Amino acid sequence: MYIYWYGQAGFKFQSGNTTIIVDPYSPRKVSLRGPNFKSDIALLTDGCDVAQAKKDFKEETFLIFAPGEYEIKNNFVYGIKIDETQTIYLVEMEDIKIGVLGELKNTLSENIIEKLDDVDILLVPVGNKKRVLSPDQAAKLIKDIEPKILIPSCYKIPGLKIEAESIDEFYREMGLKNPEVLDKARVTTKDLEDKEMMTIVLNPS
Repeated sequence: MYIYWYGQAGFKFQSGNTTIIVDPYSPRKVSLRGPNFKSDIALLTDGCDVAQAKKDFKEETFLIFAPGEYEIKNNFVYGIKIDETQTIYLVEMEDIKIGVLGELKNTLSENIIEKLDDVDILLVPVGNKKRVLSPDQAAKLIKDIEPKILIPSCYKIPGLKIEAESIDEFYREMGLKNPEVLDKARVTTKDLEDKEMMTIVLNPS
């Protein structure tokens, strides 16, 4: 499986001929390009984007924007309601579990953390006190969930039109020094075997 990042909470998962995109409007709202709308599955964590998504996505895309359990092309998606407008997801693709937090604004309850307890990869916003989790809030949540692989999002990058923290603030909270920065992440089940938590930082696509 390959994972691409488009800035903010926008991601793409690619496995063979199957594509899942996550929050394509998140980067677009802050003047970043974002992914195109061609995909097999699209996940929206922000309910405010649903009306526009129904116009932009073609019928061949399975659009998910609400809590529930879904199975599409042997991929499983579990939507978990956070509040009136926000849903987070647990995605199972290639036997790898991905926690998708979108632009999460507040820390999660113990009950929801338990539902994410066995995630392999966690996509977590780390860099904006006004819009999403602050670096220290993100670091605490990561320690509670304990993913095998962490991919941060929603921090300051070139072209971003809103205020955001530098990724360096998050590095300090996590005690990280010079993690490798990739254009895309390739993850297999072998990468998850008997290893300490690894952080993957992605360049925006």
